[in-house]
Amino acid sequence: MKRKIGSLFIASILLAGCGGGTTAYEAFDNQGQSISDRANLLYLEEGYTDPSTLPASTTATFEGVIAIATLDESLEVLGDLELIADFNGPGGVAGSATNFVDETSNPYTGTLTISNGAIDRTADINTEFTYSARIDGPLTGASDTYVFDGFLDGDFIGNEYDYAFGFAEGTVTSDLETSEFTGIFAAER
Repeated sequence: MKRKIGSLFIASILLAGCGGGTTAYEAFDNQGQSISDRANLLYLEEGYTDPSTLPASTTATFEGVIAIATLDESLEVLGDLELIADFNGPGGVAGSATNFVDETSNPYTGTLTISNGAIDRTADINTEFTYSARIDGPLTGASDTYVFDGFLDGDFIGNEYDYAFGFAEGTVTSDLETSEFTGIFAAER
């Protein structure tokens, strides 16, 4: 069953609800919450974008925040997300996530690449995601390197596909140990 937008950034274990702070982590938290709030309002008015109505000859760039955490709680990071939806032909998604910081605002270098994405124009928006892609790459910080290998799934919101949101999951390897990770993101064009 598809996860609903109400779970985005709201009461998430990934975001501590710092509110009003000035650290880099809190700034990402505030930005993610702000985008999510606007997306939630539009969702209540217009719902998910019907994938069969997406344009057939344009691209759109969405910018926002992604939150990622390992299930063993060894890593929680927030970063910038850029997602590019290519609606030409069958369509696809690509992009990157950068500028990560952990909950103590320690910076992480590296890029998670979003690639090999596909848009499903026949997706049932009640039970299926509109797009999916790979999310892979290394992040280095706090004296460790984490190598991510996973997938990203999501939907667009509104009649004019104003927001992109979704979830990420997969495995992450660090110091020869492998754990699972989960993530959420919200972005606007």
